[in-house]
Amino acid sequence: MKDLKNQNDSITKTEYKIPKCQIAEVRKRTEDYLKNPNNVSSNDEFLKEIERDLNVFK
Repeated sequence: MKDLKNQNDSITKTEYKIPKCQIAEVRKRTEDYLKNPNNVSSNDEFLKEIERDLNVFK
């Protein structure tokens, strides 16, 4: 039982590093949204944009 607790502790202490480019993109999109909240893309457009961005890394 002690080993399981140690494993769980290590899982909760894991740090995640978010790429700077991702942080910048979220900030840009948030700023754009706050400037004009009525100008939002549809879910389909959003998913296509993400797919295009991911294809850049292939």
